[in-house]
Amino acid sequence: MGFDKKKRKQRSKKNRQTKTLLVFDEKARKDYLTGFKKRKDERRKKAQDQVEKMIKEERRKMKQKVAIDFYCSKKLFPLV
Repeated sequence: MGFDKKKRKQRSKKNRQTKTLLVFDEKARKDYLTGFKKRKDERRKKAQDQVEKMIKEERRKMKQKVAIDFYCSKKLFPLV
């Protein structure tokens, strides 16, 4: 019932001399793993700044349009 040693597949030896060795920088690893919230906050701030910029641009365009409309209305109906 047990394993038959003769039938068992032989494993090839590992070539440990040519294996690549990974070396991690602990500080960089910690910064990456703990920096998710910081990067998320940066994305939020960037998006908020972009929205504020768009609002300012819209306000500027509205003021410009109102000024043009006001100027044109005075031309059409001059005060006598």
